[in-house]
Amino acid sequence: MIKKYILLPLLLIAATFVYAQPQRKVLLTLKKGEILYYAEYASNMRINGHKFTCILNDTLNDKKIFIHNGERKVTASEIYAYNINPDDFNKCVFEYYNNIKGTDKQQHYLSLYGVNYGPYEGIGYYYETDKYNDYTKQTNIDYALPHEFSFTLMGEDYFHYEDGSILDAKETRYEYQSPNKQHEIHIDHSKRFVTLDDRRFIIPIPMDGNCSKYDPRVCLFDDGTCFYEQTCEMTPGIKTFQFFITPTAIKQLIVGKEYYDFDKHQVLPYKKDADYSGSIDYMLWPYERLGWDYKNHELVTTYNFTLQDKSKRHLFIANWKYDYVLIDGKKYGKHCPIDAFYDEDTNAFAWTTIEGNEIVLYTFDLN
Repeated sequence: MIKKYILLPLLLIAATFVYAQPQRKVLLTLKKGEILYYAEYASNMRINGHKFTCILNDTLNDKKIFIHNGERKVTASEIYAYNINPDDFNKCVFEYYNNIKGTDKQQHYLSLYGVNYGPYEGIGYYYETDKYNDYTKQTNIDYALPHEFSFTLMGEDYFHYEDGSILDAKETRYEYQSPNKQHEIHIDHSKRFVTLDDRRFIIPIPMDGNCSKYDPRVCLFDDGTCFYEQTCEMTPGIKTFQFFITPTAIKQLIVGKEYYDFDKHQVLPYKKDADYSGSIDYMLWPYERLGWDYKNHELVTTYNFTLQDKSKRHLFIANWKYDYVLIDGKKYGKHCPIDAFYDEDTNAFAWTTIEGNEIVLYTFDLN
């Protein structure tokens, strides 16, 4: 009986020790010569169903590789990711090109939500990644018109509109239809008036603004509402005006205080400090956790993380100068992470490391 009583506490201690260790999962095994390219890594910031994307640099073949959840989707001379969606590859937006052997030219391609365009001699696409995610809710017509871009063929520049129409880049478009073809909007050549269906509206732009050099950005929806953006030369500088037009009224948006939600078709108050935890996390955001420093006379990216759980009783700390992480003062692992987050659904810390030829996800249960 005495032996049993002694054995039971030992088993409990051993079980507790194993339970307290972080769980290790290999996300990707790199091939010879492959390295993570400029920290282009994104996570969906959750442990259950965790997914990720990244771009690799194949240093042996001078190629870039777009990785989506362990699958090598695109290999090209260069890749530019505009919208990263770890859950669905067909919701990613990216541009890539291949060099034409024996020339200084390239073949450019654009992939927009599963629709592929190209090859072109060049592409002009104006998205920025932070306009897609939920960290900064900003009024931006690009969100609603992803299929608008300029391109070059046989030395001439063209513009591709959302509805598939193509105009010479020197032309200005003045007529638009809603996707269901039930509504039309006409823009006056002065860019001071618009006619939505049969109702005319004055665009309230100051008279000293010169709008002739900038084409309007127009998004007309099936319900007959319209988002309208116009850039003008002012004294001094350049200013962009944004409006929401309904069949009965026109409203100018107040920058920094409200934004247009393209999903709800509503003007909503801008919340600077809104909580977007659980959304997409780009490793280069927020910038406060990244820096630059010299190590062995080489410029290196520095990673620093400080996380807490929802109870504020647990603390996760990582610093690029240390080859481990601290959780509640205890050391774990042998590498500084390149990314880290707290998952509220599972009440756990998670962090990503590069270990030799493996990209690894660790999770630490706080329950």
